[in-house]
Amino acid sequence: MNHTKMKIPSFLFTNFFIVGLCFILWPVAFFLNYLFPTPPIFISPQESSLILKENILDTFNMGQERALSSFLWTQTMAQSDLEHYQKQDLNSWMFLRFSSILTLDPQFYECYTTAAQYLAIVKNDLTGAFEILKKAREKFPFDFWIFYFSGHFTYFEKKDSAESLVFFNQAIKNAERLQFVIPSYISFFIAKVKSQEIGTEEAIFFLTHEYERVSKDKNISLEIKEAYQKKIERYLKNK
Repeated sequence: MNHTKMKIPSFLFTNFFIVGLCFILWPVAFFLNYLFPTPPIFISPQESSLILKENILDTFNMGQERALSSFLWTQTMAQSDLEHYQKQDLNSWMFLRFSSILTLDPQFYECYTTAAQYLAIVKNDLTGAFEILKKAREKFPFDFWIFYFSGHFTYFEKKDSAESLVFFNQAIKNAERLQFVIPSYISFFIAKVKSQEIGTEEAIFFLTHEYERVSKDKNISLEIKEAYQKKIERYLKNK
């Protein structure tokens, strides 16, 4: 009776060899990775953010403009970065994202005010900030804060006190139209700009007018009313 030996297929030896090699190399690779960690790879949001064109948003929003704008707003705030944008060409990712949000919801008031401040102060994207404020003035022509922010940024960022006064004067008119009492710190700042650009007489006239409005409001503290009096007296002394 012949006994033949069973041959083990050669591919099994190959498989066992590969598995064994993996068991040997895996701890080696782990140890080397521990000794020489790979540097983290960072891709800035400017390079990685997805920006949809306005015509695409208009066409494919399926009537969900408010929901999409809220989603993009939340996502943008979560992804916001501190990297300055130097080109001033209306191509920073946050300006484009804010523009997309406003395309979906042109009445999104907080987007206008927050976007302008963030672009100007944090991102150093002054061109984008002024473009957002321009759209805001067109959409809310009788709003106080939007015209005040326009004047504020024009004065500090563009260093143009004459143009800033144009926005401040419109903000004052809007405040009177809305029967809105301008905060004292803003009144004092506008008076300073008026004094520098036009003269002390104009600053005194403005503060006197605001003091008359403030003095009639029983909800305003006596300290604020006295602050107006002292500020007017100071201008009168330097007249």
